Amino acid sequence: MTANPTPPASAPRVRIEGTVTAVYADGRFALALPDGTELAGTATGSQLRRLGKLLTCEALVLGVAARDGTLAADGVLPVRGPFVLGAGDSPLSPSESAESAARFRSALGKWPGDETDEQIDALMKDDR
Repeated sequence: MTANPTPPASAPRVRIEGTVTAVYADGRFALALPDGTELAGTATGSQLRRLGKLLTCEALVLGVAARDGTLAADGVLPVRGPFVLGAGDSPLSPSESAESAARFRSALGKWPGDETDEQIDALMKDDR
């Protein structure tokens, strides 16, 4: 099997969450989906190393769906917790960077400080 064959331009982009159940040196990996099915895929370089680090953990795999039902991964992130690049790790791929940025933006919200002094005083009186 050739790792990460070039998919046709019309191939759909996907983002799939599952538990990494196997990672092979030839670029193949397996992901157990929440419904119990297993998805096969291919990855290269830094994505393959990240899958190896996430073995038995939940991962978000970004990539392109192939006609044979496999996934050509071009991005891998943990589902939970921070993702820390270690020494020797490659920088995030464009799809990983976009996903990380989206996660960061979704975590931003209203923070104390948007309230007026009157609203804070009223809340303080209600708590007494």
